[in-house]
Amino acid sequence: MHKIILGTVQFGMKYGINNTSNEISFSDSKQILDFAYKNGIKCLDTAEAYGDSMNKIGDFHKTRARQFKVINKYCNDGKQIEDKLKEGLKATNLNFFEGYLIHNVDDLNKLKNKNIINKEFKNIT
Repeated sequence: MHKIILGTVQFGMKYGINNTSNEISFSDSKQILDFAYKNGIKCLDTAEAYGDSMNKIGDFHKTRARQFKVINKYCNDGKQIEDKLKEGLKATNLNFFEGYLIHNVDDLNKLKNKNIINKEFKNIT
């Protein structure tokens, strides 16, 4: 398991109490991702709700030989979960997510059995 996971919400939207600007530019996000990777951070947290953060991650992956492991979150907007997952994989330029956070365990097990996600974390609440 990774000890530090970099959150990417500011890659796609204005976020945070100390954020005085808008989302981070693609150029700045590439610099942040390069720095993070070189310093041992190999996993990212993202979500569809984070604006275009997944596209910035995907663009980074297209321009670099190295790739991050990515944990994504399901945003229920009425689309089928598998379709949303595939859209996220395409946006991030990945074949599978390290983890995918959702509310329904049955959906999670189906996706894991199809090798679309790698790990299963159970919600204990």
